[in-house]
Amino acid sequence: MRRLKTLLTAGAAVGACGLCAAQASAAPTPATLPSITGASSYGSTLTCNNGTWSAGAGAFTEAWQLADSHVQIGTGSTLKVRAIWVGLAIQCAVTATDTTGSATATSPAVTATPLTPAIKVTEARQVGTGKIAVKGAISPVASLKGGAGSLILYRITKAGPQQISFNGGQTRPNPKTGAFTMTATGEPTGKNKYALQYVPSAPGYTSPVMIRRQITVR
Repeated sequence: MRRLKTLLTAGAAVGACGLCAAQASAAPTPATLPSITGASSYGSTLTCNNGTWSAGAGAFTEAWQLADSHVQIGTGSTLKVRAIWVGLAIQCAVTATDTTGSATATSPAVTATPLTPAIKVTEARQVGTGKIAVKGAISPVASLKGGAGSLILYRITKAGPQQISFNGGQTRPNPKTGAFTMTATGEPTGKNKYALQYVPSAPGYTSPVMIRRQITVR
């Protein structure tokens, strides 16, 4: 009986040890999924956060992919959003590795969006009889990439916006600084409303962008 009990005890120990070995050989598992931080607009940088994993998972690799097709578009912990991805969903896939194997988990997707540039007006006034001047700058300058972009000046009337000035030399911002100067003649005196419409030339930017400012004639 003593020998039988010893054999049964030894068998139980082996069984328990086998279960431990099976558990130890399991690949790492994520406790929380990877995530993406950062603005998803064109030209911005996204960062892939690895999430949290089971103990022992110490090596991580990140890959970026289009969520719908799983086409890989980058590797590493960061990704700069390109114009061709605008409107598409992007996710990061994190592969965790330990001594027992590896496993991959993907983050929730974010959608790449266009970037809306801003029009800053520094001067909008009458500089002579029937003549107005509008000065300012476009930012960011990257919206001018690939061309100068177009600026059109409108006067807001009861019948709607009326284009009053369009001249390539005066209505195209400086491609290096974004600065612009526009003039219009034959304008009515008094307080009038005008609109500037800027059409970015670089891909990945919202177009057109319109700003309305009331010009006070002094």
